[in-house]
Amino acid sequence: MAAMGEAESRGLVMKGKKALSVRRRAWCGSALAVACVAGQPALAEEGKALELYGHVQTDLLFDVQRVNPIWIGTFRPSQIPTTPGEFGSDGQSSFSVRQSRLGVRSTGDVADRPYEVKFEFDLFGVGQNAGQTTLRLRHAYARWGPLLVGQTTSLFTDLAASPNTLDYGGAAGNPSLRHPQLRVTFLDRAGWTGAVAIEQPDDVLDPGEVRLIAPELATNLVPDNKLPDLGFQLRHESGKNHVQFAGILRRLGFATRNDPTGPAGSEFGWGLNASGALSVLPQASLKLSVLYGEGIGTYLNDGAPDIGPTAQFAPQPGGFPFGNLVIDSAPVPLLGLSAFGEVQWTGAFASTFGYSQYRISNTDFQTPAAMRLGQYAMANLRWMPVPQIMAGVEYLWGRREDLGGASGVNNRIQFSLRYAFNTGDLLRRD
Repeated sequence: MAAMGEAESRGLVMKGKKALSVRRRAWCGSALAVACVAGQPALAEEGKALELYGHVQTDLLFDVQRVNPIWIGTFRPSQIPTTPGEFGSDGQSSFSVRQSRLGVRSTGDVADRPYEVKFEFDLFGVGQNAGQTTLRLRHAYARWGPLLVGQTTSLFTDLAASPNTLDYGGAAGNPSLRHPQLRVTFLDRAGWTGAVAIEQPDDVLDPGEVRLIAPELATNLVPDNKLPDLGFQLRHESGKNHVQFAGILRRLGFATRNDPTGPAGSEFGWGLNASGALSVLPQASLKLSVLYGEGIGTYLNDGAPDIGPTAQFAPQPGGFPFGNLVIDSAPVPLLGLSAFGEVQWTGAFASTFGYSQYRISNTDFQTPAAMRLGQYAMANLRWMPVPQIMAGVEYLWGRREDLGGASGVNNRIQFSLRYAFNTGDLLRRD
């Protein structure tokens, strides 16, 4: 630029502005037009940023035994069969691109407070799309100063204490949930942060033995979420180390579909989670987590029921659904433990290894096929010659044990290749 004349310099600037205008129109015509329109008023302001990021990942999975094919893209102990041959013969191979991800993020300042807006998707179908490779919303939130509204990670979750696994799900005994919420951060100073949130309720009811004695009733029992969950979190960070305490309070309700006078009720659910990461050597760290509560299965990484049925015999006939058998409900107690180590062997090679489990204290009217114990262990080796590229191999072991004593085991080898990208600030004027 210094070697150019003044006229040439002005011409280059004008061309640059014209190019920026063309690029802006092209951007607004893309599939991310909504994010662009939302950011338009800030395009001419300083201090704003807009970035597009994501990665493409392909996983090659080989199961020595077999898991539920709907959930083959991740390793969940709850999906290991305890009946031989339930899902077919052992020894299955598959490919998955469901971990691939795309996101857009905008940051800046409004009224002297920082803001962040994020939309992020992956391809891991759940719910009605379980087993499919289809777009799934991960994050859709706006944060301004201490306020956050939208869908993102629950306060009960500690992502920084989650192990770096190639497996999509990760430690089965950790809490992991993203859902809509309204959050307020009331503390943010000297390494301490504190927040409270009301979060979307979503309880899971296990009808248990009611399926056998009143199948129509069991089919029509549905969640009844009259109040949001209340979450809180207190966290302290110091360099690479952190410790976090989190809790959740819940109203767990159920009702009978198409029958206003049918069985209905509610239970009180609660949970506590203590987690953290500790650097034990310059190139090694530990990630630990312990959680306990009643009616918190929804928040578990592997998922579990929140409410289970109970039954007792009444002295006089007239109980429901027949005779002197009285059916009631109770929040299901759950304990989760996780311990993982991470080592950076060299600048390009790293490993994670460890173990996680969760124990369910089943209610007395759940079926013998109800899950009682889930175990998860893994070890991997990852190679990252540059930040954008990752290749790795991982061994996974899982075991499921049911209330009736039946159990099942699966061993998996996973190979993964990933290419990540980040455009940097698309609003930057170079």
